[in-house]
Amino acid sequence: VMEFHTMRIPRGGEYVLVLSDGTTVYLNAESELTYPVKFSGKDRRVYLKGEAYFEVERDVYHPFIVKVDMLDVQVLGTHFNVEAYPDDIDIKTTLLEGSVAVRISGESQELVLFPNESAVYNRLENRLKHEITPESTTEIVWRDGHFLFDYIPLQEIARQLSHAFNVKIEIENSDLKNYRMRAHFTHGENLEQILDLLQTTGNFTYTKTNNKIFISTKLN
Repeated sequence: VMEFHTMRIPRGGEYVLVLSDGTTVYLNAESELTYPVKFSGKDRRVYLKGEAYFEVERDVYHPFIVKVDMLDVQVLGTHFNVEAYPDDIDIKTTLLEGSVAVRISGESQELVLFPNESAVYNRLENRLKHEITPESTTEIVWRDGHFLFDYIPLQEIARQLSHAFNVKIEIENSDLKNYRMRAHFTHGENLEQILDLLQTTGNFTYTKTNNKIFISTKLN
């Protein structure tokens, strides 16, 4: 009987884990990985909640399978990112190197990804969608403590910052939620520095009370 271990990462944390086959897993904040202490059997199976970046040790005889909710992501040896936080409607698998097959558990149809492509699974519609991302490095800069926002909605920026800095961020005006912004932070800036820079280019201000940040439209 295989012995399993579960690693849980709190808000604001991050952790690097090396599995028994030599695979490296970078676990993002608020994520959980359940894995066997030692792999045995015909495949190498792990269970993920949240977000992780995998660098899988190649072994053609034992495919590596990440089980996420309704999805199986199957790999031989490759670098990829899986984002599957329980509160998000979409589960996103992005491939950086190698090849990966994504399928809905129990169904035969699968999506085979090549580098810089993503498979997006919508939990509500139970549907898999193929996306081609010109620069998939944006998916995994969190791994180096960087933030790269490339014309993405403020709501998505707030979600990423909230996970990374363990703070609740609320956008008070619905028109601001889809306001797209572009910004790149690589010097280990803290949350206030990031928000200060964003609000100078975006049409919003923010206030902080206790451990919560409110973003609202700038009044002229």
